[in-house]
Amino acid sequence: EVRCTDVPEAEVRAAPADAVFLVLTHSHALDFDLVRAIL
Repeated sequence: EVRCTDVPEAEVRAAPADAVFLVLTHSHALDFDLVRAIL
């Protein structure tokens, strides 16, 4: 499932525990923040 959002951290928090993430953004800083939230 693909989701486009202005608040990706909220999607991470709402995801089920067994979710799989692929992080590809325009910003290394945003990638880092998302991966930190995922882990």
